[in-house]
Order: sequence, then structure tokens, then C-alpha cells
Amino acid sequence: MTNQGSEPPGKAHICIWCESQYAQPESRARSSELFCSQKCEVEARYWLVSELQALA
Repeated sequence: MTNQGSEPPGKAHICIWCESQYAQPESRARSSELFCSQKCEVEARYWLVSELQALA
């Protein structure tokens, strides 16, 4: 059985928050194409909200 729509096993993504390499299917983040884990996703979103509130 083939995995349709999955990334090739050798293709790695880079997390935009911590810059580590990860396999997209292993990411537990909602935005798995951007973040390697839920922790990085939450930290990045918290940082963004803090920055936007500081501007207001």
C-alpha cells in the first residue's frame, strides 16, 4: 500500500522557529509545514501576539 500525499522519506523540512530539521509527517504541530513540534508552534504564536500587543 502506498502513502499518497506524503513526503518522500529523505526530504527534511526546517522549523521556522528553532531552525531544526524534521520530517513533516512526524510533526505534531497544526502547521506541520512550518513547525517541528507543538512547542515551537506555541512559542512562535505567543511571541507574535506579544509583539503585536506591544505595538498597540
